Amino acid sequence: MVAIFGILDRDDIADFFLSKIEDSVLSNVIEFLRALRLLRLVHLSTHMSTLRMISDVVKDSREQLFFLMFIFAFSSIGFGTLFYIFEHSPGCGPTSIPDAMWWSSSTITTLGYGDLFPVTNPGKVCAVVCSIMGVLAISLPLPAIVNSYQRVKNREKIEKMRSRILALPTASTTKNAKTIFFMFDDRKAWDFMR
Repeated sequence: MVAIFGILDRDDIADFFLSKIEDSVLSNVIEFLRALRLLRLVHLSTHMSTLRMISDVVKDSREQLFFLMFIFAFSSIGFGTLFYIFEHSPGCGPTSIPDAMWWSSSTITTLGYGDLFPVTNPGKVCAVVCSIMGVLAISLPLPAIVNSYQRVKNREKIEKMRSRILALPTASTTKNAKTIFFMFDDRKAWDFMR
């Protein structure tokens, strides 16, 4: 992995000299190598425990996040279409369904920019239901995501405790390590010690 980042560093130096070349194939290769510099963020994340924890939480709660994105997409399309049907009139309201989907997306996320707003009664009902749907869509998977964060945080704490206990001179045997671990951990989470 380190060799890849060394190559990317060499790319920075070579980029300065090769940027003057006008060859289209070579310039495409250079553009691709420039895009590879984004891999440095991946390398940086291995050193930052917070980014690692966020990554673990996102991996752990993939299903909930997928559910959230699905509900947002479905609601945006559905409420955008309804809003267009209810509010479309010449010179007023949304000019197209994608324009109405922009309105529904900002309403679902409870931002509400104010560039579009309902005027008719059916449009107002659509706006209220869209707003409530957004609040429900955010609030339903949120406890599961919070629980996932708590699990990842507890796993990290137990791993730190495990490494400290195993570093103790008296923890040279597994039996001693178990005894010491149970003195500090009232949940009996020895499974993480294995």
